[in-house]
Amino acid sequence: MAVSGGASGALSCTSSAACHPDTTQLSLGGADVGQAVVAVIAVLAVIEEYATGMIRATLAAVLRRTVMLAATAIAVTALALTPSLSPLSARC
Repeated sequence: MAVSGGASGALSCTSSAACHPDTTQLSLGGADVGQAVVAVIAVLAVIEEYATGMIRATLAAVLRRTVMLAATAIAVTALALTPSLSPLSARC
């Protein structure tokens, strides 16, 4: 709703002589929503490990926490990039 309101606001103008759509606003209109979705996915990835008790096994197997956090970040990044890369493969 907010994105469509912002897009319609960017396309409406008061002067017909200088009516140019704001392409930056149109292209980045859903970026904040996408960032919120990625943040929720990251939180759910960590919470799920704590809720099931698998964090104990993970910390016992991986002695350095930075390696574990990097692996979690890579998994969340792969999960977040998959939907954004799928339209690119459909164009080929």
